[in-house]
Amino acid sequence: EKKYECIKLIYSNSSVLYLPVEDLTMIYKYHQQRKNTIHLSTLGTSKWLQEKHRANQSAKEIIKDIINTQALRSKPRGFIYDYNDDLYDSLARSFPYKETPDQKKAILCVIQDMEKKIPMDRLICGDVGFGKTEIALRAIIKAVSSNKKVFFLAPTTLLADQHYILSKERLGPLGVEIELFSRFKTKAEQKIILEKIANGFVDLVVGTHRLLSPDIHAPGLSLLIVDEEQRFGVQHKEKIKKMRTNIDILTLSATPIPRTLQLAQYGDLDISTIRTMPKGRKGIKTRIVSEQNYQKYLSFIKTRLSLGEQIYIVVPAISESETLDINHVQGLEVEYKKFFPEYNIQSLHGRLKPEEKQSVFNLFSDQKIDVLISTSVIEVGV
Repeated sequence: EKKYECIKLIYSNSSVLYLPVEDLTMIYKYHQQRKNTIHLSTLGTSKWLQEKHRANQSAKEIIKDIINTQALRSKPRGFIYDYNDDLYDSLARSFPYKETPDQKKAILCVIQDMEKKIPMDRLICGDVGFGKTEIALRAIIKAVSSNKKVFFLAPTTLLADQHYILSKERLGPLGVEIELFSRFKTKAEQKIILEKIANGFVDLVVGTHRLLSPDIHAPGLSLLIVDEEQRFGVQHKEKIKKMRTNIDILTLSATPIPRTLQLAQYGDLDISTIRTMPKGRKGIKTRIVSEQNYQKYLSFIKTRLSLGEQIYIVVPAISESETLDINHVQGLEVEYKKFFPEYNIQSLHGRLKPEEKQSVFNLFSDQKIDVLISTSVIEVGV
């Protein structure tokens, strides 16, 4: 008799379902809309059958929606971008590094996509720091040169701020009008920005999911860039999907969601992979920190600090409670200040106000913080 390694799933009334590990992809994390008690399903009941039926119907609707979206996107966008001009060449020359072979290939693919009649839908997949943002900047200047507008969508205010700063540095000198738009802008500021977008006075809007709100009217919008798609919620992804029917989409991700990869696999989404490590970048080495080697770990930190280097420590979620995780990060801050009293050590977490997060991050970027201890909020934006 053949044996299988299985995962044990427990339902109501102690009912058990064994799922072979090769079918692990059938399990997804359950996200609650409300913070109430989770009610387990009971296998084999009429209610269970009804829930299965609803799930099947929902899946059919999603499939139908995807097919309809793809059919609409197979139609010509109605215009073709102009060929690269002096603005594009100026941006390319201002790139302070040498493009890697994969980066060059990805840029060429994006430019070729934008010069076709059919709307672009391309995923740029590459590790953090491998040059995905530069590809996005090239697409932005090509769109703006053709008198079109661009939205650059980021999942967090921290990352939106970083994209905004970089866009101002690289695109601002070329005359590109750029605005940062998020829910943390005051109502008066939001109103002014909305009017500028509606009147076509803004070429590039960088922002969070606030860009997907129904009150935004953006005539001339032709390109949507989505950074770290996997960090957006289901509702946000549905809005993005509806925007895909008549504009170009460029998705940047280090860890694409399975559905996005599946679309690429079946040819419904073009993909460019950046595997070439930029010159001067070192590979990542992973070590497990335990009680046995903790002193060695502290010694390593001290050595790097003595060499004038900075360190950031990401503390993953250790519980279902955000409060406990934040207390853990703050506790580590106190502990590390005792170990390294001569260095500036600070923490970063989700309970800080947006301006406080940005202030801490700016200090770290300006090398005024030696050790930054953070929850996973720092994973997007570093």
